[in-house]
Amino acid sequence: MRTGEWSSAGGGGFNFASGRSSRVGGGEYNIASGPGSTIGGGGWNGGASSGNQAKAGASTIGGGFGNLVSPDGGYGTIAGGQQNQITAAAGTNLNIGTIGGGYNNIVALGGGTVGGGNSNTTGGFDATVAGGNGNIASGGAAMVPGGASNSAQGSTSFAAGYRAKSFNDGCFTWADSSNFDFVCNTTNAFTARATGGVYFVTAINGSGTATAGVYMAAGGNAWSPLSDRTSKANLAPVDARAVMEKLARIPISTWNYKTQDAAIRHIGPMAQDFAAAFGVGEDERHITTIDADGVALAALQGLYQIVLEKNQRISRLEAELTSKSAAQDKRIMELEARLAGLERMGSASARADAKTMPGPKPGFGG
Repeated sequence: MRTGEWSSAGGGGFNFASGRSSRVGGGEYNIASGPGSTIGGGGWNGGASSGNQAKAGASTIGGGFGNLVSPDGGYGTIAGGQQNQITAAAGTNLNIGTIGGGYNNIVALGGGTVGGGNSNTTGGFDATVAGGNGNIASGGAAMVPGGASNSAQGSTSFAAGYRAKSFNDGCFTWADSSNFDFVCNTTNAFTARATGGVYFVTAINGSGTATAGVYMAAGGNAWSPLSDRTSKANLAPVDARAVMEKLARIPISTWNYKTQDAAIRHIGPMAQDFAAAFGVGEDERHITTIDADGVALAALQGLYQIVLEKNQRISRLEAELTSKSAAQDKRIMELEARLAGLERMGSASARADAKTMPGPKPGFGG
């Protein structure tokens, strides 16, 4: 054991507390060379060169084997584990980081934290990897809560799950267990890969069963809101024709959101007009898709009723016209028959008259 000024090595073997006011509590082959540094114990792991080394000032290694706080900064803490390192570029004095434990984890810039796990790295200021395997948080204040092979590269970005990659600032990326990279490369975007479907539950009953929410089925492209009869109360019939008439009076416009480019157009009513006409929804500033769909379906029913009535009326008029036409045809046939009879009677009378007319008297004409 070798000690520096005001330093101590409490026990074990081949420990060195060479930094001023440094301390080694025990274990073997530990080196506390930074001023004010502390190694609690642990150490030897196959050779003297692989023991714990607290080289930075005011750094601490709680135990474990082969852990290192480099001499280029200070105030770093490694609680335990194996082959963990808090490092920094020479002269930066910025390796004020923390490693809770695990194996082969690295904190490379100031304020970084690795909670544990295996082969995780924080390379950005104040970045965090909570655990998992092979994760990297290289953006400033970036976060990987766990999982494997995730990368939070953008500033204040987030990556979790498996092979999630947040490359831009403010990216939130979550990836399921599919064995492919899932990349967010749009600043301030929320992205998720969930090939088994996405579920948002907004209410549950006393047994924890979902009673409100939406989901998107695996392979689907549209939200499915819960619409089960058992989830509804206070049902009241709707006058479909009245809904259609109200809808016909609501102004429908094309417009753009102020938050989007004017070239991106949308079509629909204003929420205030919709709420005033139908009195549905949570407030007068939003139109829920379920209400818009319900109004459209009711209006279609109203239109169907009108079409059905018109078709029935047309059928009646056609029947009446057919009946009248048949009567007229019969009358015409009767008239034609009568006329033919009269014509025959006229012809017979003319022939009879011709027979009774006197012939030429003898002697005339010759």
